[in-house]
Amino acid sequence: MKTLINHLLILPILFLMIAAATSAIDSSIVGSWSFTANSAPWEYNSGKIVFEEIEDTIEGKIVFHTGREVSIDRISQDDEEITI
Repeated sequence: MKTLINHLLILPILFLMIAAATSAIDSSIVGSWSFTANSAPWEYNSGKIVFEEIEDTIEGKIVFHTGREVSIDRISQDDEEITI
């Protein structure tokens, strides 16, 4: 019985570890990437997207040319495409 309970407790942890490993972001995106969006309002039409590797995770933010910063809540990668 104890073995069954132990297995039931370990399974969710394993699934989370597998999910984290398969959704890993390629660290080659780390850096600062310039962008322009001509059809966006002036305040938001250019800036940089910054990706940083912090404790084995990729975090990001958008820094507009006006100095305003917006953190990126979700980053996902599918083959060659990064979605924020």
